[in-house]
Amino acid sequence: MELKTGCVGYSYPEWVGPFYPRRATQEEFLEMYGKVFDLLEVDSSFYRIPTPEMTQEWSRLVPDGFTFTAKFPKIVTHEREFRQAKEPLDRFLRAMGALRQKVPVLLVQLAPSYTMIRGEEELFDFLKDLPRDFRYAVEFRHGSWFNETVYRELRKLEVAMAWSEVQYTEPPAIATTDFIYMRFIGDRSRFGGAFPCGLQGDPCARPGAEADCGFLKRACSDW
Repeated sequence: MELKTGCVGYSYPEWVGPFYPRRATQEEFLEMYGKVFDLLEVDSSFYRIPTPEMTQEWSRLVPDGFTFTAKFPKIVTHEREFRQAKEPLDRFLRAMGALRQKVPVLLVQLAPSYTMIRGEEELFDFLKDLPRDFRYAVEFRHGSWFNETVYRELRKLEVAMAWSEVQYTEPPAIATTDFIYMRFIGDRSRFGGAFPCGLQGDPCARPGAEADCGFLKRACSDW
């Protein structure tokens, strides 16, 4: 079994000191991050679609064997809800194509208000039309999606249901593909929406977090 471990983003100023050296510049963050973790979920692609030149530079800065995943842009998933979204979708897939050898999976995150009754047809039509160059995972944030009809359709399409720890809902541990996509996000409102490391707040306070945070603190001390 292969296990990849990483974070949602890497360029957080709050991490300077607890994780990155105090003299580190933002241009050095990704290369440093890649010396500790072997996976990065690109959260920024949700807000702004990167260019192929940007993604090529990311690939250059990380070692062989490093893996990226990325969130589909919110203009596709949240604003247009998969309708009339061809232009931003094509731009996103073109940028990810420049990283193709290091991007096995892309993440479709749904809005908490996006229910099965509202979006079942649009979502599955969208997934069916995606290119087979990548594998895909879907993060449901409304409980109406957790049922056998959805699991059956995901298995047919070979799309993973993400196992997520978020403040909106908690999916059942049901596998729909031969890989598992896990996201331990928690309640970001506790930290003003940021992803703290070590000394910023206490991300280890939740039950069961001791092992995860122990690993992170060891990683943060490697510098």
